[in-house]
Amino acid sequence: MPVAQVNARRIGALDPVSKVWICGGATLGTLSAGARGGGGDAFVRELCKVAGVEHFAVEDDDGRLPLHHAAAFGREEIVRALVELGCDIDARDESEGSTALILAAYFERADAVDALLDLGADFSIRDDGNVTVGGHLAQRKMRPQLLRVMKESGPGGPGRLKRGDKSYLVKRRALQNELSALDVDDLLELSRHWGVRGAPAEKKKLIEALLARTP
Repeated sequence: MPVAQVNARRIGALDPVSKVWICGGATLGTLSAGARGGGGDAFVRELCKVAGVEHFAVEDDDGRLPLHHAAAFGREEIVRALVELGCDIDARDESEGSTALILAAYFERADAVDALLDLGADFSIRDDGNVTVGGHLAQRKMRPQLLRVMKESGPGGPGRLKRGDKSYLVKRRALQNELSALDVDDLLELSRHWGVRGAPAEKKKLIEALLARTP
């Protein structure tokens, strides 16, 4: 009786309908974590029992792991399962240096962002474009998630801005852009978390006060 090759890798090919190149190198683990993956987290957990957690450490041809695919497609329940099974939550892909958290933000998957933050994902990591998850959240106006990252990061923001750094001006500009993506109520709430005393109600002055709070 034939036995399925659990660790078989898909060969890259041109989709006959969309005419888009489909990346090769995917395993059953990658496919189960992606957009059309069936069975959800229950299937992923069962597959781990059969193939071992190392099956989920196999990269596709873009250097992405199943966790990256789960985050990019907003499969929040699979994201949680993979991390709980022992997958590296902060692994970077070989394509753009993105973590699962950065991909979730890039593709505007709010639930996946929240799940990864719940699980302790590192929000200070930069992708190959030198952007943290804070920058991606700000660009996509994902205010609730951006505010959460800002609160948890503390003064200096997710980019870890510190006075005296060689890249101080670049990081300061990035933090300013991130703060600008928040509204006044968000900034006032952030001011309380960052310990800004006598925070003004004007947005521009609020941002300046928060920038001045950097270590």
